[in-house]
Amino acid sequence: MKKRGISPLLATVLLVLFVVLVIAIVFFWTKKVQEQAVEKNAELSRKQLECDAVTIEIEAGDGRIIVTNRGSIDIDGFVLREEFGLSGDVRVSEPREVIAPGQSYTLIKGNDVCDASKAVVVPGTLCSQTTKVVIEPALKPEGRGAPLVPCPDASETVRV
Repeated sequence: MKKRGISPLLATVLLVLFVVLVIAIVFFWTKKVQEQAVEKNAELSRKQLECDAVTIEIEAGDGRIIVTNRGSIDIDGFVLREEFGLSGDVRVSEPREVIAPGQSYTLIKGNDVCDASKAVVVPGTLCSQTTKVVIEPALKPEGRGAPLVPCPDASETVRV
């Protein structure tokens, strides 16, 4: 019985075609990943430039902090840093509440005990021992699951 295999020339051609195919797949996949990264960074940069149009006004009293959007664009949320306790522990939260120009958002001092390791249960509620709050407005870039882009130049600090 005579066994026949593929000729060495055909095997070499198939191997070269396979390698070229793998290289093409890797090249196009890498190109797509890079384009997505560039688009994401460009959108984040655009939002950071829009931070120039963000201005907030703070009114505090009676266990409430009223944040009013005095800028010309919507604010998509905040980064809140609550300081509490003698050691200056900090609890960070990101309420995602859209505030149009001229509208307000109210933060209320609640009854819960401060714990830096626990997440905020009710957005817009400060813990009972909060002594200082840093309110940093933030904008949301386009895209699903995009993180908020904070506007540090527009942040305000309030003693409670």
